[in-house]
Amino acid sequence: MKFIKLIIFLIIVLFISGCWDRSELERQAYIVAIGLDQGRDKNVEVTYLIANPQGGGGPEVGTAQGEPPSEVITLEVPDIVAGLDLLNATVPREINFGHISTLIISEKFARGEQLIYNLDAAIRERQTGRKTFVIVSKEKASDFIRGNKPLLETRANKFYDFMRIRLKKIGIVGPAKLHYLLKRTESKDELFLAAYATVAKKEGKGKKQGYEDDYLPGEIPKKGGNPTQIIGSAVFKEGKMVGRLTGEETRLALLLRPHYKTASMIFTFPDPISKGYRVTMRLKKHRDSELKLDLSEDDPNIKTTISIVAHILAIVSGNNYTDNLQKQELLKKSIEDSLENKIKDLIDKTQKDFRGEPFLWVLEARKKFTTFSEYRNYNWIGRYPYAKVEVKVEVDLKGFGKQVTPTGHRID
Repeated sequence: MKFIKLIIFLIIVLFISGCWDRSELERQAYIVAIGLDQGRDKNVEVTYLIANPQGGGGPEVGTAQGEPPSEVITLEVPDIVAGLDLLNATVPREINFGHISTLIISEKFARGEQLIYNLDAAIRERQTGRKTFVIVSKEKASDFIRGNKPLLETRANKFYDFMRIRLKKIGIVGPAKLHYLLKRTESKDELFLAAYATVAKKEGKGKKQGYEDDYLPGEIPKKGGNPTQIIGSAVFKEGKMVGRLTGEETRLALLLRPHYKTASMIFTFPDPISKGYRVTMRLKKHRDSELKLDLSEDDPNIKTTISIVAHILAIVSGNNYTDNLQKQELLKKSIEDSLENKIKDLIDKTQKDFRGEPFLWVLEARKKFTTFSEYRNYNWIGRYPYAKVEVKVEVDLKGFGKQVTPTGHRID
């Protein structure tokens, strides 16, 4: 009897196996990025960046010569997924929605009411991933996608993937995943930081000129290369863009997050001895920040201590800090004061302009309550603008690079 059952099972397996539902590579087109713009009436303009799996390579990798690596198509449709079948009016291949890595939203659309409902529609599509990288562009998203001209990457999806990884490591853009946008919109107590970008250059002016990270997109004084600039953050509150942060402000916001650890951030600070010169260093945050919340009064009392390790990279003034402990202490104190002042300005900006915080302090505030209803009744988002915040930065000067003492003499 067991033998007969085994024979029947093997026969069934033979019938249900096979490749009847296969989809050949050359028959597919992969959407790797989507752009959202305001359309006419209640419609939305959706721009699809479609990658060609066979295009953009040489004969040695078996790709089809002469085929473009990607195609850009814009449709005006009721929502973000309504145009998928309509794409096949011009694209003869099966549209694959499962490889979207980047979502570009125009600033105008991000400040409107329709965005969050379109994102909700996109998440209902089973192929949509919540790890999608969210970028807000100053111009129309369709113009941004078409204006992005990566020179080192043939395939546009590689450009976005590599930029996302690199920008996260250096901190001028935060971990801007679609999942975090939806989660913080639903909670209504947190601000979300999306990447901020443009392909239109606008020269930086004034004190920002020549600094390492105190820019908004379009202000970086560069020549040549890809016109795309991704730096800083678009600030979201309850599903709408309410403001923006420079690259430097974004870095400081990430440093204020209790459990956020940075790989490497290059900062410059004024040389405390030689006016007009700056000292360049690499900052790393290896351990969690110390955060203390006192919610017993009407206005929250917040105290945070940030511990940072600094590696000196350049001292263009020629001052010798390596052999003089007093000078080292002066430099250390100057860095701590500079960071504390900048952080206080950022906190003041979030309290007055955004009336919310992107530092994830709310996660620690929730732990102070035994039930969720108690937490809701406390109204963290309403009390934060009146919070009393104390910030302390502790800098540990770990090293001065391979060159222990500066070459030559100090510049007078």
